[in-house]
Amino acid sequence: MDSKLKTELDLKLASSVFWTDSTSVLKYLRYPTARYQTFVDNRVNLIRDTSDIMAWRYINTTANPADLASRGLSVADFLQSSLWFSGPDFLKMDETHWPTMPEDVVRGELDPDAEVKTSPVFDITKKEPTFIESIATRFSSWLKFVRTIAWMTRFIRHMQKAHLYSGDSLSSAELRTAKNLIWRLTQSQEYEEELSTLSKKGRSLKRSSKLIKLRPFLKYGLLHVGGRLQKSTLADTAKHPIILPSSSLAVKLMVRATHESCGHCGQNHLMTQLRTNYWIVRRNAIVKTVIRECLVCRRLSRRPLVQVMAELPSDRVCPDEPPFTNTGSDCFGPFLVKQRRSTVKRWGAIFTCLTSRAVHLEVIDTMEQDSFVNAIRRFVARRGPIKRMWSDNGTNIVATERELREALQRFNEGEIRDTLSIRGIEWNFHPPHASHFGRVWKRLIRSV
Repeated sequence: MDSKLKTELDLKLASSVFWTDSTSVLKYLRYPTARYQTFVDNRVNLIRDTSDIMAWRYINTTANPADLASRGLSVADFLQSSLWFSGPDFLKMDETHWPTMPEDVVRGELDPDAEVKTSPVFDITKKEPTFIESIATRFSSWLKFVRTIAWMTRFIRHMQKAHLYSGDSLSSAELRTAKNLIWRLTQSQEYEEELSTLSKKGRSLKRSSKLIKLRPFLKYGLLHVGGRLQKSTLADTAKHPIILPSSSLAVKLMVRATHESCGHCGQNHLMTQLRTNYWIVRRNAIVKTVIRECLVCRRLSRRPLVQVMAELPSDRVCPDEPPFTNTGSDCFGPFLVKQRRSTVKRWGAIFTCLTSRAVHLEVIDTMEQDSFVNAIRRFVARRGPIKRMWSDNGTNIVATERELREALQRFNEGEIRDTLSIRGIEWNFHPPHASHFGRVWKRLIRSV
């Protein structure tokens, strides 16, 4: 309204003053660095663009005439109200008697407001790797990792018994003990609460536990899957596999070793092999990751690269010329044909328009130069003159091109050259032993 009056009236108006009893609006206008929600932000920017921020003043609710209309009055009270018709009394006084700004607006205190955007703060906590994980990061082979742990346990055991260190090779029992130690340390890192609960007799897991559906139990310090297969004839490792987390690096090394030992098998077969000994939580994710990162599988399953084809030549994409202006030719055969009581050979000559793909066929008696020359003469007489001819380096075709060129040169030297406007044929040969250059008509020969 203020902008409209200044634009339409021919009077020179003094500076405008805007009154509001909303301290929230005054705070929105006085803090330009704050960011608001879209609805409020658009209107705050509109107010800042069309008015001076310092022209906005505070008025108490009881002295604000706008409250009479917004809160509602009866007709009698409305007609008797001097506030609506004459405005607040302080407007008749000097500016020194006008209401002052509230203290919280002057101090610049922006109360928590739903319209003010807050900057999210993220707290990133780096999880320190455990002892077993820090060792696993140094290995890419599961077997080397297990053997290293086995040598470390043997060394510790000998040091505790004050025996001399033995350099004999590792036994299968020591390797099995090293694997159990790796899984025990891995489970203690991921399922510490479940291990402490099940270690106490008579205690069961909470309903919020991630392993509650597996009905786990402790055996030799390891979490195993429960179930109803105790009386089955399956092996104990298959009836009650060891529970392992998919986030462990040691588990990933084991899955990779199983994948390689199975001949780089697929996802379903790999999961079946793992289920015979281990129950990996979210095993699909780690199995897919191992197969995706396997270089051998990527090399075998990768699709071959396809060469990008070059642009088509102008002879193939110019339909504004008559058919057979640009022609490709070749010979094919022989075909055995009955002639009286004997069997003779006949060949075919194909002429195809490179633009419209029209086909013209001629029969040639021999593969000599004269037969191909006669075939070209019949073709030109039937289809009209041609400008460019494409073919391979056949001996009869090369000789034909030479004879036609020499004949046309002799013919063009005559007197009728100016009247008949005879034009020669521009003959193009493909490189030797490059039959793929003529794939346009080679494919048509197959159809013939």
